[in-house]
Amino acid sequence: MAGESESTEADICADARQLLDGGRPAEAISLLTAALQNRPQAQSLLAGLGEVLCRSGQFAQAAQHLEKVVAADSNNAANLFYYGVALQGLGSLKPAIIHLRRALDLQPQLTEAYRALSMALWGVAPEHAIATLDEARRKNAATGQTEGLCFFFRQTLADWSVFDDSINWLRTQLDAGATDLEPAICCIVPGFGPAEQRRVAEAYGRMIGGAGARPTLDAREGDKIRIGYLSADLGEHPVGRLMAGILEHHDRNRFEVFAYSTRPGGDLPTTRRLRAAAQHFVDVHHLSDADAVARIGSDSIELLVDLSCYTEGGRPRIVAQRPAPIQINYLGMGGTTGHPAYDYILTDEVLTPPTLLAHYSETPAFLPEVYLNIDQAAAPPQRNHDRARWSLPEKGFVFCAFNNTVKITPSHFHLWMEILQAVPDSVLWLRDYHPGARQRIAGEAERAGVNPQRIVFAPGAERAEHLMRLAHADLLLDCFPYNGGSTTADALWSGLPVLTQVGDTYVSRMSASMVRALDLHELAVDDREAYKSQAIRLATQPATIADLRARLTMRRTTSALFDSARFTGQLEAIFEEMARRSRRGLPATAPIR
Repeated sequence: MAGESESTEADICADARQLLDGGRPAEAISLLTAALQNRPQAQSLLAGLGEVLCRSGQFAQAAQHLEKVVAADSNNAANLFYYGVALQGLGSLKPAIIHLRRALDLQPQLTEAYRALSMALWGVAPEHAIATLDEARRKNAATGQTEGLCFFFRQTLADWSVFDDSINWLRTQLDAGATDLEPAICCIVPGFGPAEQRRVAEAYGRMIGGAGARPTLDAREGDKIRIGYLSADLGEHPVGRLMAGILEHHDRNRFEVFAYSTRPGGDLPTTRRLRAAAQHFVDVHHLSDADAVARIGSDSIELLVDLSCYTEGGRPRIVAQRPAPIQINYLGMGGTTGHPAYDYILTDEVLTPPTLLAHYSETPAFLPEVYLNIDQAAAPPQRNHDRARWSLPEKGFVFCAFNNTVKITPSHFHLWMEILQAVPDSVLWLRDYHPGARQRIAGEAERAGVNPQRIVFAPGAERAEHLMRLAHADLLLDCFPYNGGSTTADALWSGLPVLTQVGDTYVSRMSASMVRALDLHELAVDDREAYKSQAIRLATQPATIADLRARLTMRRTTSALFDSARFTGQLEAIFEEMARRSRRGLPATAPIR
C-alpha cells in the first residue's frame, strides 16, 4: 500500500512537471496543492510543489516549502538545489551558496547547480564564481551554458588568462551539438562567424520549443494596426532609452501601441517616459508564458515586436507559441533567432548586406537610413575644456572606449596600446566597471610597454553627466567584434567621433550603420591595420579631427539616427507593408525595402 502511495505521489509530481514544461505553471501548482490537502505530510509532494514554485519564479513561497523538506532530509541534492535557487532569487546569497555547495557535494554531476552557485557567488566573490564553473569542466559537468557564462564572467573581469582556451571550450560544445549555448553570449566570441551564430541560435531555438499555429485576425486594409512591443528592458536600459522616442511618435490615427514588460522597470525616468508613451503599458512579468500569450491574443495584436528575444530577461517561449500573426526580431538580440516563430528582422543595408542574408532565418525588413534611433531629451552637451573635472590631462589627445569590459578582447586592447605608443601624450579613457578589471587592464598595459597612468578610468555617473563628459574626449575607439550600440549613439550625439572596424556579423556592423548614416564613411574601416592607421592619423592631424567633428555636429541634426519623428515614420511604413501582406494572405518571405 505504501508503495502504491509513493507511486501515486511520483505520478502526481511527474504530471505537474509536464504541465510546467508545457507553460502551464498555475495548473501544476493547483495539482500539487490539491494533492497535499489529502496528504499534508507527503514530503515528495511538498518537494514537488517547492520545485514548481521555484521554477515559476515564486521564490518566497518555494523557499517556505523547501525549507521544511530540507530540514526533514538534508541529503537530497535536488531539494537542496531548488532551495538554494529560491534563496538566491530572494537575494539571500550566503545561505543559497551553502545549500548549493551541499547539493554539489552530494551530486557532483548536477550541472545546473554549478551555474546557480556561480551566479550566487558572482554577487559576493566573483573570482570564486569563475572557479566554480572551471570545476564543472574538470568534473565533466560542463555544458554550453556554463562555458558561456564562464567566458562572460572572465570578460567582465578582463581576465584574459585562458582567453583562447575559453573560446575552444565553447567551440567544442558547439561541435558536440550543445543546444544550450546562449546566442547573446556567442555574439561576443571572436571567431564565431555569422554561420556559427546561426547554428547556435537554431539549436537554442529548438530547445525553446516549436512555433504554435499562426493566428488569424479579422483585420482589413485601412484598419488601425495594433503593435505590441515585448521586452525585459522597458526601463532604465539602453533598449528602453532607444525605444522611448519611437513610442512617443507613433501615429495614433494609424496604430494602437501596446508595451508588454517582462521585467519590473521600477519608478525611474525612462520607465515613466515609456509608460506615458505607450497607449497600453502591460506588466506581464508575473504571468506564465501561456497566460502572457492569452493576454496578447486577447489584445488582438497584429504585429508583435520582440525587443529581447534570447537576451537576459527575454521570454522567447511567449513568441514561440505564436500570439500574433506577424512576429518581429528587433534591436536587443544582435543577430538572428534561428526560430521559425520570428517572421522578420528589422535591420538596414549596412547591418545586413546581401552577402550575409543567408545567415538569418528571418526575412529582412530594411530601414532606409539606419537601424535604430535614439531620442535625446536634452540639447547636445558642449565641450568646455574643463578636463580636470574628469581626471583627464589638460593637454594631449584623449582616446575613449566606454563600452562594457565584456566587449574588450585582448587582441583589440593590444591594438589600442599600439595606437597609444604611436601618439605621444595621448591617454585612453575607459569605464571603471569592476575593480578587478581595472587592475588587470593596468597590468596588461604595462606588459604592452605603456605606462598604466596613461589609462584613465571613469567612475559611474548619472546619464546627463555621462553625456557631458563624453564631449571632452577626442575620439572613441570602438570594440571588435562586438561594437557599441547605445554607447556609439551616445558618443555621436555628444559630438564625439567613433572609429569602428567592420566585420561580418550583426554586432560587428552596428557602429558602421550609425557613422555611415551620418555620412562619416572614413570612420568605418575594414581591417585592423586600417583601424590603427586611421586612429593615429586623426590623433596627429588636428585640422582633420576638427573637420570631422564639425561635420558630425552639422549632420547630427539631419539624420534619422537622432530624429525620432522621421525614424518612426520610416518604421511605420515597414509595419504597414507587413500588415498589408498578412491581411492579403501573402507569405512573409520577400525582403521589405
